[in-house]
Amino acid sequence: MSKCLLYVFSGTGNTFLAASFIKDELTKLGYQVDIKKMEGDITPINIDAYDYVGIGFPIYGFNPPQVVMKYAKLIEKAKEKKKLFIFRTSGEPLMWNDIAAARLVKRLRKKNLELIIDKHLLMPYNIMFRYKDEVAKQLYLYLKVLCQLLAIQIDKEEKEEMKYSWYKRPLSFVARLVYVVPYVNAPIAHVNKKKCTNCELCIKACPTKAMHRNKKGKIKINHHCTVCMRCSMYCPSDAVRFGILSHWRVNGRYDFKNLEADPNVNPNYINKKTKGFFKLFRKYFKEQNALLRAHNIPLPIEYKEEEVL
Repeated sequence: MSKCLLYVFSGTGNTFLAASFIKDELTKLGYQVDIKKMEGDITPINIDAYDYVGIGFPIYGFNPPQVVMKYAKLIEKAKEKKKLFIFRTSGEPLMWNDIAAARLVKRLRKKNLELIIDKHLLMPYNIMFRYKDEVAKQLYLYLKVLCQLLAIQIDKEEKEEMKYSWYKRPLSFVARLVYVVPYVNAPIAHVNKKKCTNCELCIKACPTKAMHRNKKGKIKINHHCTVCMRCSMYCPSDAVRFGILSHWRVNGRYDFKNLEADPNVNPNYINKKTKGFFKLFRKYFKEQNALLRAHNIPLPIEYKEEEVL
């Protein structure tokens, strides 16, 4: 029986949801799968007992979150070469996202990990603006089948030639300015006293323990914040004011299970006729549909003949 470790950081849950689907699909194929979160525990990670290692993270400014780069250091060098796959999530299919894992992969190669797949999975925004229910449902349904596809590709070791193009690197480098946002933002982020119910869900949920009560009993954020937006999204009373990003906050989780079960929410939103912002997504869906067909996996939604990608 092959063994796989999924080492995952997830801000508001999208990447962890992908990890859970990947685990289910690999388990069906006879794998033993362990999931370890990049939160709290900072003990070294020995991967000698595993055949495959999957690293999952949300893309921040065309890069991995800084916390992911830190946790990657905890992985001890394997005695024998292991297979590596990456799954990264984001809310848009911009080409610069293709290079998001380049620095991480370079670091992991030194751990005796050989990359076979680097997969980009689209999920709804947790910052800037909330996606419509129809879009959220479509992305969720595709996530499920794309994780099934990824498991098949891993099992067959369908190695993809990853080209981290040089012309995408300059913007990725500049975008690392997102790493300084916590230092600028933390002093002005705060909790609205009138709305706060003191449930402390934000403190309990914070993956880096940046959310805390100071000596005066006020809820504050320090520079260890990774800008995952979990606190502002999970807050039941929308009390978190996230400094310079406050107007971009998205409050309230996406209820994927209920959306999936609701027949009144039509998931055929992004198709050949889509205009505006989501027209950018058409290429992504066309490429994923081609991969699904090539592996005899049914498309997760029904398109009209003139709309299919």
